[in-house]
Amino acid sequence: MISAHKQIGIALLTAVLVLALAAIAATSIASNHQLSIRRTENSVFGSQAWSYLNGGEAWVKVILARDLDDSDTDHNNESWATRLPALPLPGGYISGEVHDQQGKININNLVTGNEFDPLTRTRLERLFVLLELDKTLVQAIIDWIDPDVEAIPPNGAEDDYYTRLEQPYLTANQPMSHISELRLVKGFTQEVYDTVSPYLTALPATTAININTAEPAVIAALSNEIGLSLAENIVSDRDDEPFEFLREFITHPLLQGKKVNTEALSLQSNYFNLHSEVKIGNSFIKNISTIERIDSNNLAVIARTPGI
Repeated sequence: MISAHKQIGIALLTAVLVLALAAIAATSIASNHQLSIRRTENSVFGSQAWSYLNGGEAWVKVILARDLDDSDTDHNNESWATRLPALPLPGGYISGEVHDQQGKININNLVTGNEFDPLTRTRLERLFVLLELDKTLVQAIIDWIDPDVEAIPPNGAEDDYYTRLEQPYLTANQPMSHISELRLVKGFTQEVYDTVSPYLTALPATTAININTAEPAVIAALSNEIGLSLAENIVSDRDDEPFEFLREFITHPLLQGKKVNTEALSLQSNYFNLHSEVKIGNSFIKNISTIERIDSNNLAVIARTPGI
């Protein structure tokens, strides 16, 4: 028979255990409650952030539509090219910057149907040489995009190459949906990609290069007779006084006596990237929205890519 003293001790231990369990339960309930509140807050803040981002896209589309009505050319001195500083919002901010995608070489111009475009190939090869990269990497890009299964010698690559990798995969055999797809192509290390990607884009239609927004490396890639230093001087003059007509580029004093193929060159653009950054509460979003401008009444966001 348990003594009264031991019974009191057992009762005390039981009471302590009950209190401990109650404390654990209360802590768990409070923790779950706080987690639920945080989840709700994050959901609300996230929805608000995306709403502001969508509003930013709508605002940029209005600017691009007005710009097309006001001017037949696109250049870096126009209102759309002005970086939007961080604007305060309730609980956060929004900022944005628009970049013309036709100031770059469209990688998808390389192949149309079953045929590759020799002009785009030549310009890309020049760009790779200017950047001190192996120009035969362009062969691997063509093989990645074109619909056939025959590799271009000596550095092309089709399924036979990719399926023998440690982690095998197949070629796309279609236009690239994003320039980052280059990282899957034979020879494109991270270093190579980081070097060349700022001058390339992957657009869903065949596009011309806007010489009013092109970087010096792209300008230099237009001709073997234009070096990088010369291109930098041309771009400096252009940024002070953008070209209004294509002939002004061809007759630029620095290009006198030099051969430049004007095919697939332009002063107007149809594709732009909006780089947005929105912070509301604990929610932070960086996004790249690709906007297609067909005319002043027809603009659409055709792709959204998480920003880095």
